[in-house]
Amino acid sequence: MSNYDYLKLKLKNVSEKNLFSIHIIHYTDSQEFDFEFENSTYWIERGLLNFYDNETEINEVESMLINPIKRVKTTHKISINHPYIYNVQGEIIDKGDKVLLKIKAISYLLEKNKKYLLKFRSKKATNELEILF
Repeated sequence: MSNYDYLKLKLKNVSEKNLFSIHIIHYTDSQEFDFEFENSTYWIERGLLNFYDNETEINEVESMLINPIKRVKTTHKISINHPYIYNVQGEIIDKGDKVLLKIKAISYLLEKNKKYLLKFRSKKATNELEILF
């Protein structure tokens, strides 16, 4: 059994005005453990976070592969009182009746004043958050 068996995830929308900001909160309600984290190729943004309109996945309008010279893992102690929070940030650009959501490695064209479901997918957990643009 690995320590990641105790890993839980939740998404929190902390966006403001034209700044898109989602906290991916890695936490436990059980025993403390060391959590290794790496997102140097922005795999979370491109591969694990997906927007849905009802049950239909929204396709990106632009995707960039960022291949760093050096991949750096960090280790974080996760306990009941100390989660690890990864922040996904982007810019929301007004395009008339639509908005362009530009995250570092991917962009989406979304309708204004429409609710979308943001899902985080992994083998360990699926978490969802409703977002209105």
